[in-house]
Amino acid sequence: MKRRETTMKAFQLNAYGQPPMMGLADAERPVLRSDDLLVRVVCAGINQMDWKLAEGFLRDFLPHQLPVTLGWEIAGVVEALGPDCTSFAIGDPVFGMLDLMRNGGFAEYVAVAEGKMARIPNAVSFQQAAAVPLSAITAWNSLFAFGALKAGQDVLILGGAGGVGHLAIQLAKRAGARVTAVCSAAGGRLALGCGADAVVDYNKDDFVRFGPFDLVLDAVGGETRNRSWKALREGGALATIVPPWDTVADVKRTDVRSMLVGAAPDGATMRQLAVAMESGELRPQIAQTCGLDGCTAAILASKAGHTHGKLVIEVGTPQARV
Repeated sequence: MKRRETTMKAFQLNAYGQPPMMGLADAERPVLRSDDLLVRVVCAGINQMDWKLAEGFLRDFLPHQLPVTLGWEIAGVVEALGPDCTSFAIGDPVFGMLDLMRNGGFAEYVAVAEGKMARIPNAVSFQQAAAVPLSAITAWNSLFAFGALKAGQDVLILGGAGGVGHLAIQLAKRAGARVTAVCSAAGGRLALGCGADAVVDYNKDDFVRFGPFDLVLDAVGGETRNRSWKALREGGALATIVPPWDTVADVKRTDVRSMLVGAAPDGATMRQLAVAMESGELRPQIAQTCGLDGCTAAILASKAGHTHGKLVIEVGTPQARV
């Protein structure tokens, strides 16, 4: 019994590589900082960040000491409070993005700064809540913090059926924009269900001819991103979430803005996302769920791409809400 009070199950990266060395392990429960919540994780979302970090592509940007627990978006229940915490109580259902330089949430427990979390709305499941934080903050930053998207503007979303893309469609529609999503025929059904005004099947058509657009959100990269410059109208903006960003130097257009956009834990944005979820305007689509023992397969599926919606890890069982 004493061992279970101080340790927990966690899915950890032990060595970078292709494939990486990672798996379930017994790990020490996190020690709280003064402003931390101890969250009992119920569900956690899979992101591209997980495989990119595991294979070593982000080791210079995120220099972790291994082993490190993966998974940086979670939904769970507050189990304990640091002495400076005032916004939540034990038993509160919360969700949010975790600090990328700390251990992640593919674990039974995680420590997270109180100010980075938001309360899960009553009508939202833990699965749905876990599918949102990192992906939706990325979409929000692309559309609004950088893109300054306004009602009546035209936005093109490359990868519209993916984890970030399908949330971006809903957020853009909520803001009053006209949305064109680029994805496969199968993904197109999801994109239309999320509110896209038009869908372009990348296997059959050229999205450039559907422009011009005020904003392009690129969740694909490569040659698809290169072609998207032609789809922008004068004064438009290209937000890409896919490194590397080495094509910018080759772009001849000086009449558009561009940026590699990412995400960081942000309690204020999480609270706005919670409002959108409570109203039904933001509804994450769950592609597949599995337990902690299925993390390796889920991470590899994320790397392979072509997932429609979000992959979610079910870690624990929720207790009654308070």
